[in-house]
Amino acid sequence: MKRFLIILIILLALNVHGQVTESWNLDIDQYTHNSSTYVTKHPPIEVALFSNNDMIILFQKGTFTKINSKGAIIWKKEIEACAQQRILIDKNNTITVSCGTTISKYNTDGTIIWEKDYSDRFTEQEITFDAITTYKGNLYIAGHFIHENVIFQLALDQDGNILWKTSFEQEIADTHSLIPPKEIIIYKDQIITQAEHYSASRSVLYSSDLDGKISVEKPLDYKIKKLKPYNGSLIAVGQSGTFFNDDIIVNTVDINLTLSNFSTYSLPRNALISTTSSPDELKPIQRTRTNYTVNDFEFLDVNTIIVVGDSNVKPWIINLGINNKIIRNWDPIDTRYIKFNNENTHHSYQFTAIHKIGDKFLVSGIHKEEDDKEDLFTTYLNLFIRALEIKK
Repeated sequence: MKRFLIILIILLALNVHGQVTESWNLDIDQYTHNSSTYVTKHPPIEVALFSNNDMIILFQKGTFTKINSKGAIIWKKEIEACAQQRILIDKNNTITVSCGTTISKYNTDGTIIWEKDYSDRFTEQEITFDAITTYKGNLYIAGHFIHENVIFQLALDQDGNILWKTSFEQEIADTHSLIPPKEIIIYKDQIITQAEHYSASRSVLYSSDLDGKISVEKPLDYKIKKLKPYNGSLIAVGQSGTFFNDDIIVNTVDINLTLSNFSTYSLPRNALISTTSSPDELKPIQRTRTNYTVNDFEFLDVNTIIVVGDSNVKPWIINLGINNKIIRNWDPIDTRYIKFNNENTHHSYQFTAIHKIGDKFLVSGIHKEEDDKEDLFTTYLNLFIRALEIKK
């Protein structure tokens, strides 16, 4: 297992001496928003894969797009815009989309099969769905009660009928400390739910059987960003619980939520800040700190994984080798989406997810741009997906 947890984190740059090659790039959409119509704490773009490597792309504006493995658009439809969205494709290639408390099913042509709202299935309290997964034809959903310290699980059959539902309280000081679910997966006939705090570096793992009976709850003092099964093991990738996000933490998780095989990788300081040593200090002292966010990872082979994210408002890639040593760190500047380029322009660029298709990796992301010279606060967004070939 130690051999498995040797990590390679690769930045998606076009000039990495042949290690990474971009096969194609597709600009899914461009649009603008203001602060009242966009929720940044949820993924702005979601990708799900068919068995033939076609894919569906969904994002908050309400565009629903199917493309093939070469990046060509097959069809594009408009659906309801949704800030809290999730998408998955089951073994029958049926598309499931969650939006708030609504579940919708579509066929491969994007024709709706059924749509149901579940807002009144618990109590009169307002709820929202946070994560969905599928297993043996059933849907499993994790969510939380708004303004309450309660999270819940819901199981549906293939027609959307409720099989069971369960809810439980989190041991927190107040409702503002709620740690909402971030993802739900099925591993060895156990439902594993990962809850992640929006701002604090804390996570909670829950394990339950396929009837929703919670058997284990495990609070963590660091933030797990993603869980994925591979070669009979469940792998977790996260970040340290410090403000500086100094470390990447990789470990295995079993069905009893026992964590083992830890590997920790200290990150280089890459953000310059100005501080003063005392109130009487006239000249600021410049210091550096780390500023990395892990968003997703994928397996390159049995020995290595690829992790993507953002670092100091730029796309993030890092190469970690054996003995917990960082070999390379890149912060490339990609100018293809820049609309404004003056001293008042703020750019933010991140990779949100990565998927493996054959010998290629699909990376989705978002570029955001704000120009302070404009009269109104406007953010310009470019959502993209690109295919990469990565050499071992």
